[in-house]
Amino acid sequence: MKYFTRLLSSLMLLSLAACGGGASSGTPNPLPSLTPSPAPSSGPGAGSVLVEVITPKRVAAAGTSLPQLTELVATITQYNGGTTLPSGVNPTTVATLPSGSLCTAGALCTFTMPAPSGSLTVTITAYAGSHAVSTLTKSFVSSGAAAQTLPVTLDGIVQNVSFTIPTLTFGAVSSQSLGTLITDPSGAVLAATDATPFANPLTFTDHDTSGSTTLQSGSTIGASVPDNNAATQVLLRYNGGGYTSFSITWSSNGSPAIAVP
Repeated sequence: MKYFTRLLSSLMLLSLAACGGGASSGTPNPLPSLTPSPAPSSGPGAGSVLVEVITPKRVAAAGTSLPQLTELVATITQYNGGTTLPSGVNPTTVATLPSGSLCTAGALCTFTMPAPSGSLTVTITAYAGSHAVSTLTKSFVSSGAAAQTLPVTLDGIVQNVSFTIPTLTFGAVSSQSLGTLITDPSGAVLAATDATPFANPLTFTDHDTSGSTTLQSGSTIGASVPDNNAATQVLLRYNGGGYTSFSITWSSNGSPAIAVP
């Protein structure tokens, strides 16, 4: 029994292999060599997977310091199409701030997690303190033998959006940006240079009933337009016609339901 307890505990241990700075070209730095954590030695096709995580770029809001990432949590939610999982596989938790180092945008954070052979669905979430700030659910097939590599780019979670309705001059046709500022649940800003998708995409709606204004997001023009990442500019288009006072609002598909560990 003591041996089983030690073995089960070892399955839950993992080590953060690498967390470094991002390359200016947007291409992550090469991974250093590492030794994966031991794979499970029992169970259905005991094996492991080497997870390579890229996180969205986050910057500090004006007058604040950046809430650093503190933890990555990987949870297998389905195994061979069902929710009954082999013992000792959940959850896999990685501290991302060992010895003063940290995971920042564009960096590859690598770790191993138990992965029994078969079809698996895993949800990987990055936390800044108690706040889930990015996440992704991904399905893959595990060989259950030699360690595999699973590349994952997490989607940023939107908590709040601020913007300004541009000033319109009657009769002057214009197309102006709303200047959106999008923050995650930790208060960090999702960088406008990062085209990583949102975990909960946005919709902007123009409530002008005159028809003189519309919104544009990418190639989409209309009263309501999607906004799927922080790099997309939402524009207010004005045809020069008459209008009365109106508002522009945003809504979200809803943040993913994520339990705080």
